[in-house]
Amino acid sequence: MGHTEHMEHMEMPMDDTMGHDAHGGHMGSHSHGTDGWGDTIFGPELKIASGANYHLQFAPMFRAPTGDVDYKMNGVFTHYMMQLGSGTWDFLPSITYTGRADRLTWGAQVLGVVRLEKENDSGYQLGDVLQATGWGSYRFANWISASVRGLYTEQGKIEGHYNGAHNHSSPPDLQFNYGGRFWDIGFGVNTVVPSGTFKGLRLSAEWLQPVGEDVNGYQLERDGTLWANASIAF
Repeated sequence: MGHTEHMEHMEMPMDDTMGHDAHGGHMGSHSHGTDGWGDTIFGPELKIASGANYHLQFAPMFRAPTGDVDYKMNGVFTHYMMQLGSGTWDFLPSITYTGRADRLTWGAQVLGVVRLEKENDSGYQLGDVLQATGWGSYRFANWISASVRGLYTEQGKIEGHYNGAHNHSSPPDLQFNYGGRFWDIGFGVNTVVPSGTFKGLRLSAEWLQPVGEDVNGYQLERDGTLWANASIAF
């Protein structure tokens, strides 16, 4: 994360309600980051119905809080968005439909994230999430296909706040500057190795581009995201 400090902020008086210096002792432009293990998702995928050209499934998944939510920099909690997990047990139900006709495949999914605890060990709770996506794919050959999809995400604001020293010196430090409604479009390519030593190895990549948003409060402008995946069945 990169920060650029404005003169208006530098001239703003700090009182005891802030409780901390400007951004943990940083002044002027600077950057920082976090890294490590995130949360762990597990659960079954249950078939509801299927036929020659379609499949419908329900997945009542759960997320275990294995990602840290107490990451600190200069002795104070970093921004909520830079913690590595939710810190709460979460329920992630989804229902997915896929269809197929010759070289075309398509599908849709509705997914939710329901927080099962009122707060995590650091004193706050991320907002619930509702996500809907639909996609279409065309297979050019037995080993390669391309896809396009639309994605809508709605997320609530953060409830509660850090239970230890934290900053109030920039928008990501304030819990009401989180959540909102977001629209994205994705372009992907999927390949599978047809023969040889690595037969069955699947490689896929997708570029997810933001196209619209209606955010709560003040938030950073979103950039595109590149997803890449490699898998093999045996």
